[in-house]
Amino acid sequence: MKKQILAIAAVAFVAGAVMMSGCKKEDTTAPVITLTGGNQTQSLPSTAGNGTWTEPGFTAEDDEDGNVTANVNVSGTVNPNRKGSYVITYTVSDKAGNQASVTRTVTIVNDAEYLAGSYPNSTDSCAAGGGPFPWDTTANNIADVVTSDSVNNLIKINNFGAFGESINIWATVNGTNLTFPLPQSLGGTAQLTSIYITNPNPTAITSTTAPTAFTVKYQWNDGTNNDVCVSWYRR
Repeated sequence: MKKQILAIAAVAFVAGAVMMSGCKKEDTTAPVITLTGGNQTQSLPSTAGNGTWTEPGFTAEDDEDGNVTANVNVSGTVNPNRKGSYVITYTVSDKAGNQASVTRTVTIVNDAEYLAGSYPNSTDSCAAGGGPFPWDTTANNIADVVTSDSVNNLIKINNFGAFGESINIWATVNGTNLTFPLPQSLGGTAQLTSIYITNPNPTAITSTTAPTAFTVKYQWNDGTNNDVCVSWYRR
C-alpha cells in the first residue's frame, strides 16, 4: 500500500512539473542595446594621418538573461583621417534567439566646410605700388572653394586670382583669416610670394557661418611683373 501511494505521488509530481513547464511564458523580447553618446561628429586632424576615434561605449540588457553586453558584436570601421560618414552596427541575441541591432553614425568633418562652394561673382584687381584697386573694372572671376578630405580647416581656392581654372591655391582657415604656405605656383614662372593681412583689404572672412564674401590681398612675381593684387571672392 505504501509503495502504491509513493508511486501515485511520483506520477502526480511529474504531471505537475509537465503542466508547469507547459505554462511557462515564451521569451519573445529582444535585448535592449544602449549607445553611450549616440551619433558622433568629429573634426579631421590638423595634421594628415594623426586622427583617432575612440568607441564611446555601449551596454546591452535582456529581461531574462540580464546583462549581455559581453555578447554584443560590433561591425564597421571609422577612418578619422578621411572626411565622410561611417556606420557602426551593434548586434546581440539572447538565449531564446531574440536579436537586437542598433547603429551609430560617426561623421568626420572639415570645420571649414562653411566656406565651400562657388563664388561666381568674384573679381581680381592688381595695381603697381599696392593700390588703389579698381574693383569693378575687372572681369568676373568664377572661383570655387573645396575643403580638404584629410586635414581640418585646409581649403583649396580654385581659379585663384583669375590666373586660370587649373590654378589651385591651398590655405588654412584661422578664425576669420586665411594663412597660405608660400611660395605657391600660379602657373609657368608666376608665383604667389606674399600675403598681406593689414588694411586696406586684408585677408579676411566676413563670417564663420556661410560668408557671402572673403578677400585676399597678395603679391605675385613672374620675373617681370611684381604686382600687388586683391581678390574679392563673392557668392
